[in-house]
Amino acid sequence: MNKSELVKKERIASAFFAAFLLIGIAILYIFISLSLGDNKLYGFGVFISLIPFTASLKFYFKRKNFKTMINLREQWGQEVKRKRDFKSIKKLFDNLAKNEKDFLIDDQTWFDLDMDKVFSKLDRTLSTPGQHYLYYMLRKPEFRYELLKKRGDKIKYFQQNVEQREEIELLLHKIGTDYKKTIVDFIWDKIDYSTKMKPLVYIMTMAAIGAIILGFTKGAASAVLPILLVYCINYYIHSKTKKMVGTDISSIGYLGKVLSSAQKISKMQNGQVFEEYSNELKKNIEKCNSIMKKSLALQMSNTEGMDMIIEYINIFLLNQARTFFQVIDDINKNIDSIKQIYLLIGEIDSIISIASYREKIKYIEPTFVDGSKSIDVENIIHPLLEKPINNSLDMRRNIIITGSNMSGKSTFLRTIGVNALFSQTIYTCTASKYKGDFFRVVTSISVSDNISSGKSYYMGEAEALYRIIKNTNAYKYPILTLIDEIFRGTNPIERINAASEILKYLSQNNSLVMVATHDLEITNMVDDMYDCYYFTENVGKEGLEFDYKIKEGISSTRNAVKILEYMGYPKTIIDKINNAIANKN
Repeated sequence: MNKSELVKKERIASAFFAAFLLIGIAILYIFISLSLGDNKLYGFGVFISLIPFTASLKFYFKRKNFKTMINLREQWGQEVKRKRDFKSIKKLFDNLAKNEKDFLIDDQTWFDLDMDKVFSKLDRTLSTPGQHYLYYMLRKPEFRYELLKKRGDKIKYFQQNVEQREEIELLLHKIGTDYKKTIVDFIWDKIDYSTKMKPLVYIMTMAAIGAIILGFTKGAASAVLPILLVYCINYYIHSKTKKMVGTDISSIGYLGKVLSSAQKISKMQNGQVFEEYSNELKKNIEKCNSIMKKSLALQMSNTEGMDMIIEYINIFLLNQARTFFQVIDDINKNIDSIKQIYLLIGEIDSIISIASYREKIKYIEPTFVDGSKSIDVENIIHPLLEKPINNSLDMRRNIIITGSNMSGKSTFLRTIGVNALFSQTIYTCTASKYKGDFFRVVTSISVSDNISSGKSYYMGEAEALYRIIKNTNAYKYPILTLIDEIFRGTNPIERINAASEILKYLSQNNSLVMVATHDLEITNMVDDMYDCYYFTENVGKEGLEFDYKIKEGISSTRNAVKILEYMGYPKTIIDKINNAIANKN
């Protein structure tokens, strides 16, 4: 169904919605006018008007679905600009990482590669589980080709099967965002509430029913005092329970939406690629049917602006407190299935998000050569740059990159790092060729000092490099080590000697190293283990001009003084700097 057909159907649904609504109002008005105190006629009119009102409600939801479908179609392939709370987004990763034995991307590497920005570029998810899972996926590189190939097949499936994808997107959209940001805490933290109140809740519910029966059997006058007494006690229980459960009622309501959409997705027949999801969802959702119903009832009882009469009835019968204790018991019994459903829905949403990301970029699926300890790339670019310059490199040995300031060294390090991570997570590389080994990516690029802890810049560098050294032989697979300006925070003599020894150590211990430096002396000290490449610049009419292309060899230019001159530093300062350099040489 193309966009014009969707728009047409949305307009038709809008017309029917308005028509049936007006018919219902007209019928109600006519019968009210004719009844003139005739309750039977009035009641009959209300009953008859329910038919067009129900039809108008049906077309209202149809119209809403068509509008959502139009928006989803327009957003496909587009970057989604929205505010992202990464403290909340990383909650799932933090919980799963506690029991994870495989390699995970650490905080320093994530920060070095600007992965919050990269994540924002990729994130087109429609639900909170999807957003959480995409973040988790990017921090957990895979080392099994079969699993990555299967992930790539799923991405392709959603790229090619538009109708099935949009049907699932609509259900994910209905799950939407957990605005309270508590769903992961609720599911993964231990659910432990005092059961002291539970017997009292059931006893007082029976007391409320008894008071009502008393009114019917003995007369209203006999039931007034018991009803008032029960209401006061139940109001206290209701208030205390509501205070105790806090935001968990909201979390249970959101969980109900996740389970409801999961149930509908599990019933879809969408081909062999999707069958794995359907089967897993079916297996787990069967255990959660009662949770869906009770969570809906609980959510309705917690709705703000509810009719006062219904609110009083809920308090008197302890509906919210009773339903909460019932659903908590069910959730505790089936928590493993709930976690699995949450992860499956998150994975489906994140896979669709990657398919959307692929829509407007030039990409290649990676080729892996297990055990090669190499990376061979052609026309590789950084995914965040609007006007990127591509580069090609066949990296079979370690590499030292020299070159001028701002010439592209750091960006190239990040380009390689992000694409290596992409290859083992989203099975998508921003290049025309990516061929390499499975790597653990560990970096030291954007190290900073920490004033509050009294940590110097050099100490930060030393810690970042030490964590790389400790990781070298921790796993089977080699480390892809990316270092920018090694030991820039200390004096030249110690920096050069310490850097050369560390680079030698890394070269000999399960690492493929790419390091950027201004210290040309280092290239001579490790030339038997490292190949040399460089970036450079030209001086044009408008100042410094960079081509951002990597070249083989060692840089012979410096531009620190040129940059000062270009910025407008006084000529006397520039001349004295140049004279000092000339005299030293």
